[in-house]
Amino acid sequence: MTLHEDFRRAVRDLNILAQRDVRTALRGLTDPRDGKVVLETLLPELVDAYGDQAASLAADYYDELRETERITGRFTARAPRPADTETAKLVHWALGEAASPETFVSLVLGGVQKRVTNTARSTVMESSFLDPKARGWMRIGTGNCDFCAMLIARGAVYTEQTVDFSPHDWCGCGAAPAWNPAQVKTTLRPYVESAKRRNEKTRASDNARAREWIADNL
Repeated sequence: MTLHEDFRRAVRDLNILAQRDVRTALRGLTDPRDGKVVLETLLPELVDAYGDQAASLAADYYDELRETERITGRFTARAPRPADTETAKLVHWALGEAASPETFVSLVLGGVQKRVTNTARSTVMESSFLDPKARGWMRIGTGNCDFCAMLIARGAVYTEQTVDFSPHDWCGCGAAPAWNPAQVKTTLRPYVESAKRRNEKTRASDNARAREWIADNL
């Protein structure tokens, strides 16, 4: 297992624990409006706590990877300044979209996963901006959806002036620092189109969404 895979697995396992806590708090939920009351108190502390752990994992990953790649000069990764995770906005959105208690819980869980994982990504990204030896950061992963696989396959290295990560809920992609072309090359995953059957309307919609994202961000 590579350092990249080990790190992404550790963040995934951390998210499993966070989701367990949310499920426990919402156990027996029959009305999403009741869940709103519970989550308004729970989520800010929960996302901050698990986000702090994700940031610590990311900082260790960055430093270990830097040592493994034998990057010269001293630098220690650091977590970004705390940011508003907008958990109240997440709960409000889930309440408006949910058709059932089960849907409400699922939407909240997806939002929690994105927020916790974003803290890990931000730690790597901001450290790559501060590291004088880094060229920037890359999007890495296995590309579980066609859109993410396309972005990973581009092999782009992003800087502070170029683009945010822009993940979706349940996105398993990570950020990795980029120091030199050889290291970048060994981190990429080839793009393999999904084997699932997809009709032309869906394919066209996905392609349009990808073009719009690239036009706005790249």
